[in-house]
Amino acid sequence: MDKNDNNTKNFQKPKISSLPGWYRKIFFWFLFALFIIILPFLFFYTTGYRLDLTKDKANLVITGGIYVGLDKLDTDVYVDNKPIKQPRIFRSAYYIQNLSSGLHRVVVQGNDLQTWVKDLPVYPYLVTKVSVFNMPLVPQVRLVSKYLTDKNKPIFNSTDDLSVILDHASSTYDISTATPEKIKKLALNEEYNFIFSLFKKSSTTKKSVLSESYYLSQDFRFATTAKITNDDFVHKDNIVLYPEAGELWAEWVGNKENIPYYFCVINSDSNNIKENYGDHVGSSIEKEVRENISILVNDRLCRTKIRVDRKNMDVYFYDFLPGYSDLILLQMEDGLYVTEIDDRSWQNTQLLYPGKDFRVIVYNNSIFVKDKEFYFEILTKVETK
Repeated sequence: MDKNDNNTKNFQKPKISSLPGWYRKIFFWFLFALFIIILPFLFFYTTGYRLDLTKDKANLVITGGIYVGLDKLDTDVYVDNKPIKQPRIFRSAYYIQNLSSGLHRVVVQGNDLQTWVKDLPVYPYLVTKVSVFNMPLVPQVRLVSKYLTDKNKPIFNSTDDLSVILDHASSTYDISTATPEKIKKLALNEEYNFIFSLFKKSSTTKKSVLSESYYLSQDFRFATTAKITNDDFVHKDNIVLYPEAGELWAEWVGNKENIPYYFCVINSDSNNIKENYGDHVGSSIEKEVRENISILVNDRLCRTKIRVDRKNMDVYFYDFLPGYSDLILLQMEDGLYVTEIDDRSWQNTQLLYPGKDFRVIVYNNSIFVKDKEFYFEILTKVETK
């Protein structure tokens, strides 16, 4: 007999026996009982309940959350002075959970960016939504030269006093100059000629858009339903900007089901609304309820109009910030500003470009300015050279 055959006969396969029936039953009922015990805790957790151990006595509290939409990636978010270190659910948003009911301060800041701050109410089981913007701390401008080098690089006359711009703004590229004799031999910049023609055609002057004579001369017309009908008003995504009675207003003219969240508050009594959102919000809600023009959508009470905060200054120009329907571009007495329509607590307003004597045009999603004899584009993001 072969030795290998003998070894094969001596080899015994391991025997694996199944668990006894009584053991399987005990194990099943143990897991079932554990599931029944844990189920209420899972339900309470998913619906917002948390155990608060910060006090001497443990308490069960009901929590909510805040969804923070960001327009810059390199920003830090703080809630009640505590940094949010959790990963973003998207590249441009945070969902902050487990917040107790009441007001919470949200701060968003970043290097070389202006700081955004707002106090927001959090309600049990609900998520409060907010969109954030952070303009550059130093204005970012792309100067448009009249001439180009043979390599199509912008170049300026050495006699140009660019300090009137660059003393308070940062250029997106290094400035090159040439003597008047040399620069006249260079090619003309077609972009410069085009922007020059835009401002030449524009009838905008430094005249208050809030004065009665201005908006009457524009033949502004209102329907009996208080909805805007004039095509000269600034429209975007069913929001209309227009001056009325010495103020600038943003009005929703779309379907009530699609009204943006910042027009709405949680439906509650007037004192609660004023406490959580500000007296100005509560008063505007009360006014629209009396006039029967407010909108009720599920548990939200919504206004149709929001007054734009102009910091007690006159307004010479307004438009939507390119790419946004919730941010407004305002030229006021001392500069060009960006302000949010969302007025819960207050409206954040950030300076985009300082000055008292310049003109603005928004064309093809770009913001162009004529300041003194110079033309340039203003950028809303910090760019490195």
